[in-house]
Amino acid sequence: MQRGHYLFGNHPWWLCCCVNSRQFCTSGDWHPHEGCKSKGNLYSGLTVATSTSHERRYYTNFMIFQDFIIRGGKKFPLYSCVMKGTSCKAIVIPATGDCLGVTLRDGDMSWKDFLSRAAGRSPMYSPVYQSADALINILFSSGTTGEPKAIPWTQLCPIRCGADTWANLDVRPKDISCLPTNLGWVMGPIQLFSCFLNGATLALYHGSPLGRGFCKFVQDAHVSALGSVPSLVKLWKAGNHTKGLDWTKIRVLATTGEASDIDDNLWLSSRTCYKPIVECCGGTELASSFIQGSLLQPQVFGAFSGASMSTGFVILDEQGNPYPDDVPCSGEVGLFPLYFGATDRLLNADHDKVYFDGMPVYRGRVWSLSPQFSI
Repeated sequence: MQRGHYLFGNHPWWLCCCVNSRQFCTSGDWHPHEGCKSKGNLYSGLTVATSTSHERRYYTNFMIFQDFIIRGGKKFPLYSCVMKGTSCKAIVIPATGDCLGVTLRDGDMSWKDFLSRAAGRSPMYSPVYQSADALINILFSSGTTGEPKAIPWTQLCPIRCGADTWANLDVRPKDISCLPTNLGWVMGPIQLFSCFLNGATLALYHGSPLGRGFCKFVQDAHVSALGSVPSLVKLWKAGNHTKGLDWTKIRVLATTGEASDIDDNLWLSSRTCYKPIVECCGGTELASSFIQGSLLQPQVFGAFSGASMSTGFVILDEQGNPYPDDVPCSGEVGLFPLYFGATDRLLNADHDKVYFDGMPVYRGRVWSLSPQFSI
């Protein structure tokens, strides 16, 4: 564990990320002396097809990833798999230990050799000033409704991440925050930026979060803010993995990614002397949640208590008309397009066509999250 501001101040931010990413790959134009000179891209769980597609579409200069993925005690080849589909230069990090478990192609290099190029240079770096809409990261949607969308994040996205976590989860300096995730899912960057900007400590566990080992880590690291996914909680409960462990240092819990189970939430809260669980629902395009629980309001398991800070949305009936705010209803959510931190472009699709075409007009334009999303 390290203090968030220490990591952020002394290393490239994605260098910190790779510590906890079992499915890690980044590409861009970065040099250890000069910092990031172009748009860095983070990918997770690459296949031959996706890596080749991303490289071709975004003119990748090089790729950084692990030699293997270690998951549940098993070792899965990553370097050999990705290299079948690309001629791009690779910089390879050992999944365990200091030595690579693969033989590199000509032109590729190990992470250790890459860093050695900075030997003798000053560890102090001057900041590089960019405009608010300058890109810092590219995340890809899951592709469940079509080809994965290449979603760029700007300088505003980290501010939104940190603000939401501060406002809804009360993350603060001296907190120790932990959320099992990877950098290919939106929660990876959200967790990193939230810790860095709010001064919290980022707790990193190298291994699978499915078993007792992770649960013991939460105890030993004195985690005070724990994020989870409902399916993880179900596994912890089924395996009784928290038996004999002390989770009373936790003062706030959060859950996202799936629909929550009320009984599982009750079990999880009981492990922490019934601390509140904040439900979160958002999207990669938003760099945040649009609807959440709040510690300023009474919380109910498996339910949201309101819109996130500065967010406006309506619930639409089948004719596209918004329901009144005080009427119980069921329908599709439409977001107001003025949304701090949300993307205003896609790299591989028409942004307006994806998010605005066919949506009813309400006080200007309404942004639909997804045709499948309803509340």
